[in-house]
Amino acid sequence: MFQPATKELHTKALINTIESGNVDALGHLGNPTLILIFMTVAECAAEHNVAIEINNSTLRGHSRVGSIERCYEIARVVKKPAGILLRAVTPTSVTRLVCLN
Repeated sequence: MFQPATKELHTKALINTIESGNVDALGHLGNPTLILIFMTVAECAAEHNVAIEINNSTLRGHSRVGSIERCYEIARVVKKPAGILLRAVTPTSVTRLVCLN
């Protein structure tokens, strides 16, 4: 389990994960306890064809407090570098998914 730390450390961990080539998608980035530099992660993900998942239940208001706003922010940021955004009901269709809780 990755222990909570700084925005820079969280961002670097995700960059390293993306650049490893071992994931197709990142999930649960809307968790408000995970602080990171969204644009840096979105740009790297777009460059490496790694999708960023937003959970359908979050967009319907069935999630933890603060997640809705974060998910809309993620969608806006991912759109800028023409990244891939998944709106997932379940992650079963993605074979190599990293979920951060």
